[in-house]
Amino acid sequence: MLLNVLLVDDEPYVREGIKKLINWEECGFILCGEAANGEEAIQLVETLSPHVIIVDIKMPVMDGLELIKYVSEKYQEKIKFIILSGYNEFTFAQTAMKYNVKNYLLKPIDEDELCQTLRNLHREILSEMKSKKERDLGIDAIAYNIIKSLLNGDHSPDICQQAMELFCIHADDPVYYAIIQYDDYINFLNEKNEMKTIDKQPQVKQLILAIIGEENKRNLLEKEYGFDIILTNNILDKYDMDINKLLHNVQKKINENEQISVSIFVGRKVNEISQLKESYTSSLIAMNYRFYRGKSCVVFYEKIKDAYFNYDIREFTSFPMLIEAIEKNRTEDIISVVDDMFSEFQNSFLALEVINIYLNSFVLEIMRIVSQMDGDIGDYVKELSILNREIKNITIADLKSAVVQFSLKSSAYIKSLRDRKSIGIIAEVKEYILKNYHNDITLKSIAEIFYLNPVYLGQLFKNNFGISFNDYLTNLRIDQAKKLLRRSDMKIYEIADRVGYRDPDYFINKFRQKVGMTPSHYRKSILEEEK
Repeated sequence: MLLNVLLVDDEPYVREGIKKLINWEECGFILCGEAANGEEAIQLVETLSPHVIIVDIKMPVMDGLELIKYVSEKYQEKIKFIILSGYNEFTFAQTAMKYNVKNYLLKPIDEDELCQTLRNLHREILSEMKSKKERDLGIDAIAYNIIKSLLNGDHSPDICQQAMELFCIHADDPVYYAIIQYDDYINFLNEKNEMKTIDKQPQVKQLILAIIGEENKRNLLEKEYGFDIILTNNILDKYDMDINKLLHNVQKKINENEQISVSIFVGRKVNEISQLKESYTSSLIAMNYRFYRGKSCVVFYEKIKDAYFNYDIREFTSFPMLIEAIEKNRTEDIISVVDDMFSEFQNSFLALEVINIYLNSFVLEIMRIVSQMDGDIGDYVKELSILNREIKNITIADLKSAVVQFSLKSSAYIKSLRDRKSIGIIAEVKEYILKNYHNDITLKSIAEIFYLNPVYLGQLFKNNFGISFNDYLTNLRIDQAKKLLRRSDMKIYEIADRVGYRDPDYFINKFRQKVGMTPSHYRKSILEEEK
């Protein structure tokens, strides 16, 4: 691992010489920047975060000792220093050694001595980083267990005392439990409702820590849906105890920097850490109101605690109307009915649990229809599974859109099943008519044979042949009569009976309407053509 080193000297030729003198990467470092005096160096420390600063003692504006003292006192993470000087002054060295200075090198710089110093520092810093990581992991594990105990209702004095020390809070200090949830959390779920990795989770975490302070990192808990945060005075003090301002800033920064929309749900204020569970529980209640509040909201339990959801279960006429529109494949009606349905939900402030009951019944009815039409329920449910996910994770707008899409896909699927079934039915009916056209058959009698509604069968005929059943049957009978007139010497009344007309006069009239002449004239015209 390469570490950062910052070079500070007021003489450009000295800086240039040192830059070329050392093979930095072999020593374990990258030269991340350079400065001509202490003030310039302070600005670079802010942006470059060096692990080591090589600094000259004698410089204008701010000398090396002033820089060392300022940086050492300001930054909690100790930065190491190597002093360069043209003077072997013990007083300087003695003063500097109080501030994490690791070596005092005289100019001109000896390459081997500087390289060895850098290598030693590299090993020392990596060792410190490893130890710190191990300590942090240990403290993180302790912090996690303390919070877990509190949320499970453990109010023992020992746990509460450890929590107060962990979060640096005093008796009677206000504490809030807040949930930061990705608004598109539902889209991060795979087909098994398991959480997929969110690529930007580390960046979002750093944004939040930059706002609440790195020293408060154990107040921030990573969750699959985002983060939970325990808000205490040492965080709220940064915003003059204005929790609303703090949380809106968190929301704004995440959206601006990572283009991620989040909603935040704040539990009730408690004045004892032993009551953390109550704040947590109330934050979950606040989360339920996101459904009607929409995305990018901040919901405080204290503001909604007196607003009650409607749990009345009653009959909604919208659902039968929606199912009818789906079966009839009427897109505009589907959208209109869903609009009315969700307006009714919102106006009555219907509880999510009740909406879920209605939607489950609706989905089951659609599945029943599909099953009756010999549809593939397995593929159907898998394709249209959006309504199976946890309803609490979406807004009313999301759910409305999902219901519309579900309904439109259901309608299209049911239509395809009906069309597929209709093709088979029509083929069977057509074959039956070809075999029985000479008998006394009607639309009603055929519908009874095939267990169909006569109106529905009539619609199938119209859709498949472009003409009504009666016209289809008449055309078939007249065509058969024309064949007999051309190919036989049967009497007209015999032909009429053969093709299904018991009344010869009625047959003659029908023949004239379709052909434009009587059967006798038709036969005569055929004979004349053959001469």
